[in-house]
Amino acid sequence: MARPGHFTCNLKENAMPRCVRIRPAVFLAFMAAFMVLSHGTPVLAGHPIDAAFEKCRQGGQTSVDLGQCLTTARQLWDKELNAAYAALMQTLEPGAREALKASERAWIGFRDAEVKFLREHFSTQDGTIWPLVEGAQVLDLTRKRAIQLRCYGKMMDMEGPPDAECP
Repeated sequence: MARPGHFTCNLKENAMPRCVRIRPAVFLAFMAAFMVLSHGTPVLAGHPIDAAFEKCRQGGQTSVDLGQCLTTARQLWDKELNAAYAALMQTLEPGAREALKASERAWIGFRDAEVKFLREHFSTQDGTIWPLVEGAQVLDLTRKRAIQLRCYGKMMDMEGPPDAECP
């Protein structure tokens, strides 16, 4: 595979070489899509949402099917995020609650700005893969924030089994 930003040439006997420049953004987008949507993706099956997403993704036959898998998983992770936020808020002192509210508002602003960027950037690209790449990125952002909030709560509660997703 050619490196991004470099030329790759198709050389055939008795023919003019055909060279194509691989744009870094296209290369990165295809790699992201491959990592999220390929059957070789390692499953983060430690969580039921991830296991359900993987099962749905493997059964998907079309871009629409895969898009629905991404949407469902994102919605479930969003519910998980909200539950982790509510649980964490109940354990915090007033000053920490206000700080978490501000942090969550800032994170929502970041997420919304990121989604706007992704939509603007990918709307100029051809192909049906781009909405899936965008959906995978939003799913990843939501999943990571849900886990982060849950892990903050686990830090406060030193009881119970360790959580493999928490640092």
